[in-house]
Amino acid sequence: MKGKHVIEVRNLNFSYFKDRLVLCDVNFFVDEGEVVTFLGPNASGKTTLLKIIAKAITGFSGYIEVLGRSLKDFNYRDYSKIVAYVPQEEIVALPFNVYEYLLLGRTPHINLIFVDRKDYLIVENVINLLGIENLRNRLVPELSGGEKQLVKIGRALAQEPRIMLLDEPTSHLDLGNKVRILKLMREMANKNLAIIFTTHDPNEALMISDRVYLLNEGRIVANGIPDEVLSEKLIKEVYKVDVTYMKSSNATAILPVIKGFQS
Repeated sequence: MKGKHVIEVRNLNFSYFKDRLVLCDVNFFVDEGEVVTFLGPNASGKTTLLKIIAKAITGFSGYIEVLGRSLKDFNYRDYSKIVAYVPQEEIVALPFNVYEYLLLGRTPHINLIFVDRKDYLIVENVINLLGIENLRNRLVPELSGGEKQLVKIGRALAQEPRIMLLDEPTSHLDLGNKVRILKLMREMANKNLAIIFTTHDPNEALMISDRVYLLNEGRIVANGIPDEVLSEKLIKEVYKVDVTYMKSSNATAILPVIKGFQS
C-alpha cells in the first residue's frame, strides 16, 4: 500500500439502458501516491467508470467514497478542488491561449471577479513544471496532439487536486510524447497524487502502474501488481489475441503474435 485510501468503490453497477449493464459489481480502491490503471478492450466500461468517479455521470448503484465521504455528498465546486478529470477528447470552442486555459484550472478556488496573485503563481509553476513556456501565448485549438495533452494535464494540475483521473491520456500520441506523458504521471504520483488512468495498452500498465484492474464486459476480471496480473493466458482471453513476452533487465513488453508473419 502506498498510503491511505483516497477512493473506495463497492458494488458499483451502472446501465445506460435497463437491459444491459455497462458496469457490473465493480469493487476497487485507490491509495494516495499510487498509479492505478484500468485496462481493457473497447467497450469494457473504462471511460464510463472514470466519468462516474468524476461526477460526470450519475444514476449508478453501489457506494463510492472519496476521502472518507460519499461521492454523492460533494457539490461540484468542492469536488473539483480535490479531483481533476482529463477527458480523452475535449473541444475548446473559445480562442483561449495556453496561459488563459491553464488559469481556468483555478476556477474552483476563485470567484468570478477576483483572481489572486497566488492563482497566477500556481499557473506559472505549472508552466515551469511541464516545460511549456514556449506555448504560453499559443492558442489552444492550434496546438498539436501532444501539446494539447500536456496543456490539459497542466490545467488539471492547476486545480491542485489530490486525485487525478485521465482517460486514455496517450491516445493519438507519437512515441516521444507518449513516454513524456507517462513519465509525468509517474512523477506526479511520486509527489503523493493519486493517479487513475485508462488505457487499451497493457504495456503502459507495466511501465508505470502500482496496480492494475483488468476490465472485460463491465466486470473486473483481475487485479493486482501488473507483472502478476497480466499473464499471457489472461491477455489472450480478454483481448482475443496471441501474445508473447519480451523481458530485459529494465522492462517487460507484451507483443501481439501475428501468425503467418516472419520478421
